[in-house]
Amino acid sequence: SEVPVEWRGTLSNVTYRYGGELRNASTIEVKTYNRLERKDTYNVIGIMKGEIEPDRYIAIGNHRDAWSLGSVDPTSGTATLLEITRVLGQMYKNDFRPRRSLMFCSWGAEEYGLVGSLEYVQEYVKVLGARIISYFNVDIAVQGNYTVGIKTSPLLFDIILQAAKMIPSAYDPPGLTVYDKWMNVNRNNVTNEPKMRYGLGSASDYYGFDQLIGSSNMDLRYTYNVAYHGKLSSYPLYHTSYEVFSMMKNFIDPDFKYINQAHRTIGQLWGVLTLLLSETPVLQFNVTRYATALIQAMNTL
Repeated sequence: SEVPVEWRGTLSNVTYRYGGELRNASTIEVKTYNRLERKDTYNVIGIMKGEIEPDRYIAIGNHRDAWSLGSVDPTSGTATLLEITRVLGQMYKNDFRPRRSLMFCSWGAEEYGLVGSLEYVQEYVKVLGARIISYFNVDIAVQGNYTVGIKTSPLLFDIILQAAKMIPSAYDPPGLTVYDKWMNVNRNNVTNEPKMRYGLGSASDYYGFDQLIGSSNMDLRYTYNVAYHGKLSSYPLYHTSYEVFSMMKNFIDPDFKYINQAHRTIGQLWGVLTLLLSETPVLQFNVTRYATALIQAMNTL
């Protein structure tokens, strides 16, 4: 029999049905060959010491391991993290000193249960709990070329909007900012603001910071047109052996040939957010956003 409407996908001329017995009562034998091995994994952490508030930390990070070849998850994020690190390193050589300390985190073994980041957070939970302000995570920098997709703690909402107004939108005419495009295609008609997901969940390295430390955190990426493609759980080639460089170069962020291509845009947004939180003397946290988030959560119970 057919599945309920809410279970159906977006393929045309396809009838979605419950699973059942194989035709002609066929049977399938599946053999798997696994071996358990102990392997070493490493985190790579760099710190740029703050000049005025060195004991307050802004951390940005990405996991380094991939389930398969990983041109999207995590390598698009890894490349973007390295570029931000390079730029801030050059600024440091030119006498820039951040107000608060910056942490650059390359995590190992995320795909095996968030091993690298969780072990790190658990080891330094007391220090991080007292000193870290925010952790900004990017697994997938670019999984589409349409607009930004952001999950965040409520306190960061206003800072994200401020940064989005400063960055040109990818693949759009000059003068259109990330904020402008975001408002055009993903507006909350009640608040007249871009839609952002409150709360991060447990799917990546922000989990330890979110659940064990309680800092205000964010996960960001450039994503596809949900209205056109449907609410997919992820991009179709996620964690497959087809997730290769040519897929990214030819289809997701074509040829990297535009000055406002998606990797550049998400890198600029990530970098500006980091500097805003590092350099602003008084942190622009709006606690009323928490009240809004709590009301929204209660209404969904």
